[in-house]
Amino acid sequence: MNIKEIEVREAEIRELVNADETNETKLTSEQIEALTTEMESMKTERAAITAKAEKRQALITAALSGKGTVVEEMKEEKHMEKELSIREVAALPEYRTAWLKTQMGLALNEAEQRSVAMTNATSVIPVETASKIFDVIKQKGNLINRIDLYRVNGSVIVPVQGTNTAAELHTENAALNAAADTWTNITLSAYEITKLVRLSKSLMTMAMDAFESKLAEKIAEQIVIKAEGYILYGTGSGQPKGIDKAQTWSDGSNGVDWAGAAPTAAEIIEMASYLPGGHYSNADWIMNHKTFFNRVYALRDDAKFPLAKEVGAGWVILGRPVILSDSAADDDIFLADLKQVVGNLSQDILVEKNEASGFAYNAVDFRGSCIFDCDIAVPTAFIKSEATLA
Repeated sequence: MNIKEIEVREAEIRELVNADETNETKLTSEQIEALTTEMESMKTERAAITAKAEKRQALITAALSGKGTVVEEMKEEKHMEKELSIREVAALPEYRTAWLKTQMGLALNEAEQRSVAMTNATSVIPVETASKIFDVIKQKGNLINRIDLYRVNGSVIVPVQGTNTAAELHTENAALNAAADTWTNITLSAYEITKLVRLSKSLMTMAMDAFESKLAEKIAEQIVIKAEGYILYGTGSGQPKGIDKAQTWSDGSNGVDWAGAAPTAAEIIEMASYLPGGHYSNADWIMNHKTFFNRVYALRDDAKFPLAKEVGAGWVILGRPVILSDSAADDDIFLADLKQVVGNLSQDILVEKNEASGFAYNAVDFRGSCIFDCDIAVPTAFIKSEATLA
């Protein structure tokens, strides 16, 4: 039981005792003895929980003040060592400044040195810095934010629907037969995505918050772009599998081959007609800025109404949002239910520094890395068009 559960149970027992005293109910001697034993047990359990909490706080206080035999006491409770390293130390302001100073080549004070020692690795990104990295991912990750994304360490096996037979009309009192539905599994493994950023020494003199924002932006943005490139074009052979390999594209069934150098309004509408209605309600149009503004933006239907309409800060075509992705190739247009792309970010972005490699350039190299994989759950959830469909 935790403290809250103990308090709730104690309140319930007090109500029973009060009811006995006012003769609303009558407790037997056996019930009174059982309740007394339960109260004593909860008193002991409360004391143990309180002692553990006080010990944890003492460990943290001692670690930051440099007093006490923190290492020895932490070895007695291994689970607390892990919890302090991952959950608490990375959230400490002392660790954040220590991590940033380490990246910038600045000296650490005593409290910062102790916080680093508790993690045993300066590659552990502070909570606040990690939050800024994910802010960049949210801003730049137009595709990765829309797929079915997991964050599980190691390989992941995701069950997806295989054969899905239609429901049948049932004759009253007749026996039911199980449908021949099938399930299949998608196995997501681990592929490294890395980005090397070289920053000049002059940037090391900027304010700490500004340096943190710049580093998060440079590394996270490029890693997201690479991951989204795989979401679209990954071959599935030695790398993640993306939308372009979801099906073998065929003009007139799951794809549209443009008759000319640019699509017509009728060809865009034809694309929409090929996507099943259950997926269309979740679908997005995906293309890059050049394709959108050079090939699609000016298209009009037979009634001379524009296909692309501006809504808020974005665009829609035939009622579905347009995602303008730099990862999309020129003259490629996808209509995609991105929830049918299953991905796993099995390792958050890590940042490591190497001063030696940039010595001749008076610069410092930073390497950002993450572990990512993706695959297609339902191949029919995607339609493609281009000038020469392949």
